[in-house]
Amino acid sequence: MPSHVLICSDTAGITPRTLSRLLRAPLTALPSARRLHAIFGASGSGKTRAARILGAIIPADSRDLRTATEATIELPERDLDGLDDLFAAIRSTGGTVRHITRRPDILDRQRARRASEALEGAVRSPGALRGTRWARKSDPVFLGQLRAIWPGVISW
Repeated sequence: MPSHVLICSDTAGITPRTLSRLLRAPLTALPSARRLHAIFGASGSGKTRAARILGAIIPADSRDLRTATEATIELPERDLDGLDDLFAAIRSTGGTVRHITRRPDILDRQRARRASEALEGAVRSPGALRGTRWARKSDPVFLGQLRAIWPGVISW
């Protein structure tokens, strides 16, 4: 039974509906969590690897979500609207917000490697992973918006 779980749209068992519920009411969806964290970054920037370095593991099933004492939620660089509840939950639990920035050439290399290697727990097909080469790159404007909401954001 893991104590620190990683939650992202690529994690097996995390449907878009489950992720949406987590973002709207994180402390209700994760009743045992005493600390919540978030990692933002462009597709292929290394969010999952960073979460694993921090000790998060991909949950085996939904039971792990209900019993985890710590959770890291992985999110893409996108519009920050609708994440107020998530930020409030992170703040109330003393969690952290991190942002991963990568140069475009590094992102391209990481995306190509990820598409060629099957990652444990990934639910996207190799074709879908290859399609990330057209995804947005790290955006300094997004980082500025994130810092306006969370001034103590940790940049990696």
